[in-house]
Amino acid sequence: MKALLYSNKEICIDFNISLHTPTNTLAVTFTERGNRELEGPGFGTEALTKYGIDVISVKTRQDAWYQNLTSDIISSVALFLSRLRPRYQAITGYGSSMGAYAAMRFSKLLDLDQVLALSPVHGIHYPWDMRWAQDLPADSSFEPMTKADISTKTHFFTVFDPKSLDARHADLYRKIIAPDALHEIHTPYSGHPSSYFLRDVGMLSQLATTIIKTGSFPHKKIKRTQAAGPAPKTYLFNLANACLDRNKPKVALAIAEQLLERNDRYADFYMIKAKAFRLLGDRSSALDACYRAAELNPSNPHYLLFAEHFLKTA
Repeated sequence: MKALLYSNKEICIDFNISLHTPTNTLAVTFTERGNRELEGPGFGTEALTKYGIDVISVKTRQDAWYQNLTSDIISSVALFLSRLRPRYQAITGYGSSMGAYAAMRFSKLLDLDQVLALSPVHGIHYPWDMRWAQDLPADSSFEPMTKADISTKTHFFTVFDPKSLDARHADLYRKIIAPDALHEIHTPYSGHPSSYFLRDVGMLSQLATTIIKTGSFPHKKIKRTQAAGPAPKTYLFNLANACLDRNKPKVALAIAEQLLERNDRYADFYMIKAKAFRLLGDRSSALDACYRAAELNPSNPHYLLFAEHFLKTA
């Protein structure tokens, strides 16, 4: 059952009541970057309500890092939550990437008991990480998280890839969240966001429902080997790139071959081969793999630029 709490052209907020019992927990979820749907269920809503968790889903169709979630809107949600609080043993903020940023940013204003943040971002204008800098101009009102934004009553569960740039964002969160309130769960080589890896290994729902219902999780690290079946493609792709960074081209090449056995029409898998062959000194094979990537995805200029650079420096 769903009730509309707020709606405009950019934002929609729904209250989703689970028809499964017990319903003594509530999650406030925030959609990820790239969402363009306001009428849908919102981030994680279908899975959470299935497991007896009520959900307030905050949805935005703009990659504005929730700068469009005004103080008036937040105040109205906070008031609604205060009236609901006697019904629930815990209220949890939940999101991934941009949504994780919002869950942490509004933890104090919404008086959340806990937050589950998948691959949380601290800021988008750092010179060492410009992955989302184009979303908002550098002179916008967006600012990195500060200690004043963080609720001192909230427990934060952050899930991220310690082998990626997300680890540097985690370092910054450690500076503004008390150690006894910060619970890190590492997902090596999961990439960004970690939610895709967790979904692929069948642990996303287990992780979310366990933390939301119990306020704890038994593992500080989730490895690919904890799940049955073949390794997810996202995991192998990130592992291969890590091998290239560590000058292990033979291992990267072997992983690329595994990936291509599953999908031989994905351009980036050929680029792993191209970079591995380059490190191995096999110029001809590197260029062949690079040109194959360009053939499969001609709209991406990176592949031919790599080949051109390689030809000039070889």
